[in-house]
Parts: sequence; C-alpha cells; structure tokens
Amino acid sequence: MSIEVHNYYPNSDPDISRRLGRIEKALTHIIEKVERMALDLGPITQEVTEIGTVVDSAVSLLQSIAQDIRDNIANQAKLSELATQLDTKATALGEAVAANTPADPNA
Repeated sequence: MSIEVHNYYPNSDPDISRRLGRIEKALTHIIEKVERMALDLGPITQEVTEIGTVVDSAVSLLQSIAQDIRDNIANQAKLSELATQLDTKATALGEAVAANTPADPNA
C-alpha cells in the first residue's frame, strides 16, 4: 500500500503548517504499522493451514475406522482390535491437543 501526503500552502500560517506536518507524520506512522501487520499475518496463515491439515487427517482416520467397524460387524475379534486402535488413537489425539493448548490465562 502506498499513500503519499504532501501539503503546500504558500504564505500559510506557521501553526497550520506545523499541525499539518504532525498529521502527515502520524499518517506515515499508521501506514508503516499497517504494512508490518500485513507481513505478520504470514506465520499465522501458515499455522492455520497446518492445523487444517491435521484436522482433515483426524477426520479421515475416524471415518476410516468407522467404515472398518461397519465392514467387520460379524467378526468380534476384528471389532475388538479396531476398538483398541480407536482407543489408542483417541488417547494420542487427546494428548496432542492438551500439549498444544495454551493455559487459560483466567484460571
């Protein structure tokens, strides 16, 4: 983003020129901050993408296990094995979420 502000008032009041200069300086400062904020969004965008990938993987895993259960409804041994796998994956997912959840600052 590029915004340029120039003020020129021939024979203007020095007080007005000084005030306009301060306004111009403030606007320049605001523009610089906006540009820095735009650059700072890169890492956040990347993290959101990575989290989306992890969530999609977890959903896919759960759907796969659900389908395996439906496919093996008559095989009690296979169902027991799938239940154990599901418990293991659920525990791992819960631990990962807990490990990556910031502490509640209000607690």
